[in-house]
Amino acid sequence: MVGGRGNDVISGNSGSDLIYGGIGADRTYGGSGADRFVFKALGESAGSLFDSIFDFAPSSGDRIDLSAIDASTKFSGN
Repeated sequence: MVGGRGNDVISGNSGSDLIYGGIGADRTYGGSGADRFVFKALGESAGSLFDSIFDFAPSSGDRIDLSAIDASTKFSGN
């Protein structure tokens, strides 16, 4: 499930959902199942545009995926 460029509300279902909010202050709900909340760039959820994840349950297999964000310790600003 993919959000747009604005402030979206994204709701998963009873399965294992892949949720990507994108740019904006998104409100995400995974629903039941092992959901993955994906963040691809720091600027997508920065400052007052922070995302909110509701019903996050690690015990159900929910995960936050930051693997696409370049977090180099050699350069500032990433």
